[in-house]
Amino acid sequence: MNLDKCRALVCAIDSKSITAAAAKMSFTPSAISRMIASLEEELGFPLLVRKHVGVTPTQECARLLPEIREMLFHEDTCLQTAACIRGVEAGSVTVGIANATFYSPIASLVGEFTRNHPNIAVDIRSGRSSKLFDDLANRTVDICLVTKREGSYVWQQIGRDELVAWVPASHRLASCDAIPIGAFAQEAYIDIFPGLDVDNARAFAAIRVIPNTRYSTVDSLAAWEMVRSGLGIAMNNRANTVLRDPGVKVLPLDPPQPLSCGFARREDASPAALVLWEALVSAPRSTWPVS
Repeated sequence: MNLDKCRALVCAIDSKSITAAAAKMSFTPSAISRMIASLEEELGFPLLVRKHVGVTPTQECARLLPEIREMLFHEDTCLQTAACIRGVEAGSVTVGIANATFYSPIASLVGEFTRNHPNIAVDIRSGRSSKLFDDLANRTVDICLVTKREGSYVWQQIGRDELVAWVPASHRLASCDAIPIGAFAQEAYIDIFPGLDVDNARAFAAIRVIPNTRYSTVDSLAAWEMVRSGLGIAMNNRANTVLRDPGVKVLPLDPPQPLSCGFARREDASPAALVLWEALVSAPRSTWPVS
């Protein structure tokens, strides 16, 4: 299998677009299409479902995709290792971040890193912790900054966070020292990332509480504004509570719901990823907005 064709396929899938993949790889869209068509002919089945809104992998392609990503990873690792033997650093690293609060310290550290390692490119993307662990498993990210999940990976804790309640200042619960998690079963609840494997859902499942969901959103800022408007109460990570407003009380939960925050990577990370990993995990604990 031609690895350039495989790279074109993966880029189209990750970009969800032939045109976007062409721009990233400095090819024309027709060239990307020809490369993928040639790969389809070689394998004997279609690889992409083409729609006016973009492309997605076929079922057959989805089965093959992990092996294709593995091949591309090992090619990149081989090239990076060869560069190291020649005394040159090279490669690219993708870092996934689950909490926007960490963008600022990560940007500062990456800026310093690229000044010291100019031939290593760094891509930063956002995502939920569970999704980023999936991305780590399928090699679409190299390092992620997340709340801890189950699984086999290298973990470096940087601090502890906790889940907190967001309560309208005028709400009867606003005067409480802590909000019982059971209260979420009675009060109007504003769900953030409904139906997904997020810290809130995990806390409810662990204590067997079914929240009284009246509103939902996939945006923490939207949830904050809904709380401020008195629509209900919400739950979020304390580190994600960056806004300050007298209309919203931020209160601990009863029982407390601690979270472990840190960096995760695969055991077989690439040479470039290991260099960045060392730079990130060696940062002083005071760098991070968690206790």
